[in-house]
Amino acid sequence: MPETNLFEGKYFGVSRFDRDGSKRDHVHTASGLLYASHRLPSLDYSGLMKATMALTRDINEVEKMFRLMIFIILIGNKDDHSKNFSFLFRNGSWYLSPAYDLLPSDGFNNNHTTTVNGNGKPDIEDCIELAKNTAFPEKSAKRIIEEVMEGLRGLNNARQKSIPNLSSNIGH
Repeated sequence: MPETNLFEGKYFGVSRFDRDGSKRDHVHTASGLLYASHRLPSLDYSGLMKATMALTRDINEVEKMFRLMIFIILIGNKDDHSKNFSFLFRNGSWYLSPAYDLLPSDGFNNNHTTTVNGNGKPDIEDCIELAKNTAFPEKSAKRIIEEVMEGLRGLNNARQKSIPNLSSNIGH
């Protein structure tokens, strides 16, 4: 988790992932690498998975991309365009960058900007099928899906406990 700060009580700041002191790491977006538009739907997660493997040559980085896809789909972040996926070149190797711009949002005609097997409104079965089509182990895909779902359930439970029930005060 990067260092975070709240400035003037209202501005949220996060340390940049592409800087280490005065040293700056090279960053390339999927948009730039794949010549993919960030304004119009132009990517599929199968292409991102394959690009991640081709660039990083590391199945652990591909697993991170699959996990990110599942998280994005489950939280309803449909603004998953090609400039919201980046790769870092650090110490002679490429890595998937930390995730950013992760908020539930409406997409192009309520579809994800990046499709799953061509589907802009994917479900979990589409994600498992994508894993099969990209030679990503199905067992790993199912494990990741369950882990992300469990993490979101825990987050939802914590959020519900921290927000008081205000509905009893409305209109009564």
